[in-house]
Amino acid sequence: MSISLAHLRAFHGVAREGGYSKAARVLNVSQPTLSLQIKALEVGYGISLFERQGRGVRMTAFGEELLEATARLFSNLDEVEEVLVGARDLKTGNLNLGATGPHHIVPMMAAFETLYPGPRVSLFVRNARELLQLLRDRRIDVAQISYPPDEENMQSIPIIVDPMVACVGLDHPWAARKSVKLKDLVGERLLVRERGTATRTTLDNAFHEMGLTPDHLTNIHDWESIRDMVAANLGVSVMSKADARDDPRLVQIKVTGVKLEMPEHLVYFGERRRLRIVRLFLEEAEKVLGKKARKNK
Repeated sequence: MSISLAHLRAFHGVAREGGYSKAARVLNVSQPTLSLQIKALEVGYGISLFERQGRGVRMTAFGEELLEATARLFSNLDEVEEVLVGARDLKTGNLNLGATGPHHIVPMMAAFETLYPGPRVSLFVRNARELLQLLRDRRIDVAQISYPPDEENMQSIPIIVDPMVACVGLDHPWAARKSVKLKDLVGERLLVRERGTATRTTLDNAFHEMGLTPDHLTNIHDWESIRDMVAANLGVSVMSKADARDDPRLVQIKVTGVKLEMPEHLVYFGERRRLRIVRLFLEEAEKVLGKKARKNK
């Protein structure tokens, strides 16, 4: 059978969304239509792309291989569409950004949108593991994360090295202290982000290097909840100064004897920079970084 772009788009949508019903909503087609298009691919080429898994589907090994190819295909189509719809003049187009937190990327967005108000700019706030998958699926163009993986054609721009601090509530016994050691945290109820986040990885590595094991870890999936719990004296946390946000309910304490910091980067796949909208955003981001560097001298 001849390859149909509609069939490939149907496959890509289901693979990306993890199920037929959600993909149908995103692609604005009926679920039976999606099922027929994917069935046509499977029958036409004698392959199996998905297996049922609970309410959703799971890709077969061949499906995963095809997803890599369709991600590249639709990335290239984005570039074609940019030319055809006039995004070369930055009057239209879409720029999809991701970040583990908004602190560093928002000034870059503001600088870009001031110069180019036409395109639609979206920001996805996720943990690092989720952002990397969004990058691989070409659902976002650029992500702000701490540790860029060593992947083919993935490029990065250093942003900042953000120090990490211990945070306690105003009524905590440590509130008057200027510093604590990592071993002091072992006996505390430690409020931490979930595994796979850059903050958790940094903290776990620090404990491992010091030969320490915390007694009581409580996993929380967002910083706002962690700050609220620390303020209520329900535990202690270690976070970047950016994530602490100068919250007046918290006391920030230096952690001595160990290097705790978050190196932030902008990461993207090299071929995405061929899109003018992405290239101009990165140029504006680098200008913002240059201004910050000169200001801090």
